[in-house]
This record gives sequence, C-alpha cells and structure tokens, in this order.
Amino acid sequence: MVLDALSQAPKEGQLQVKRLIKRKKTKFSDDIRAVGDHWIREEQGDFIFGCEARLDIERISLNEDSLKH
Repeated sequence: MVLDALSQAPKEGQLQVKRLIKRKKTKFSDDIRAVGDHWIREEQGDFIFGCEARLDIERISLNEDSLKH
C-alpha cells in the first residue's frame, strides 16, 4: 500500500522506502507490527519518511512469543 501511494513520488523517495521495507523484512521479520499512518516530506532536498508502527489486535492471534515487542 505504501509503494502504491508513492507511485507518483520522485524515484529517490521510492528507493528509500524500498530500502526501509527490505530492512524491516531482514532485521525485524519477527515483529508483527505494521506501518500505520505514514508520511514523506522533502526538506532542503532531503526526503524525510515517518510512520507509526501499529498492531491490529482484532485481526491477529497472539501467543507468548508475539508479545515480546
């Protein structure tokens, strides 16, 4: 969904978000949270990406291991 929202964004911004997604998958694959609200803005030629990590407790089954985050 995030990448779809960025389809018209500058390629550099798309690349940075793709890097963040890859980092999440490789370093934090056991974290069951997902991106909630997200934003991207440009300041003085730099892209700033921000987001909130959210856990949809109505749609997941929790076990003891998933509560460690």
